[in-house]
Amino acid sequence: MKNTKEQIIRETIIESASVLFQKWGLKKTSMEDIAKSVGKGKSTVYYYYTNKQEIFLIVMERLAKCIVKNSKEVINKEKKAEDKLRKYLLEYSSEIKKYANLYDIVRYELKEDIELKTKIRTSYDTEEHELIKEIIKYGILNKEFKQYTEDEVKQISSTILGIARSMLFDLYIENLPADGGNRMNVFLEVLFNGVKRQEINDIGSDKLH
Repeated sequence: MKNTKEQIIRETIIESASVLFQKWGLKKTSMEDIAKSVGKGKSTVYYYYTNKQEIFLIVMERLAKCIVKNSKEVINKEKKAEDKLRKYLLEYSSEIKKYANLYDIVRYELKEDIELKTKIRTSYDTEEHELIKEIIKYGILNKEFKQYTEDEVKQISSTILGIARSMLFDLYIENLPADGGNRMNVFLEVLFNGVKRQEINDIGSDKLH
């Protein structure tokens, strides 16, 4: 019973802190603010968590898992690897837009806190890279994609995710006047079909066979 009650308090603190972080940022949110938001004393919050940085790390780790979970539900409905990757990156675009304020904190407020920033990047890098790698390997198995080594799959996954993040962060965090979904579709078109005219691609493909 005690564990259940404590778990509820822990969850409430995390959920309330997430709302505050999105509204005020990490620097402007204090442990006292978090305590007030859950109707507890500051000492109670400190009993469960060392500081607000620990809480923010948990918020971001859960966000990464949530994005991957939601994405898997979407892509599992698709049969082709290309469609899976398209759906994943479009879902990713939607999630980045939804939680832009949290990613804003990672990008700008944590410039000096390298340790925390590294922990956060490691947590969601792992989750997201693994999902993209799974899709690429699925495409190789189905003969949709070329045969790649394990190291090449890792590099392709890293490149795709890096480009997607950079593009979407610029749009949503910098508030640039462009639609993320449309821009992602352009990226996907180039990724799968290239920028050459189709007949040139076909000729190049024939030479490889």
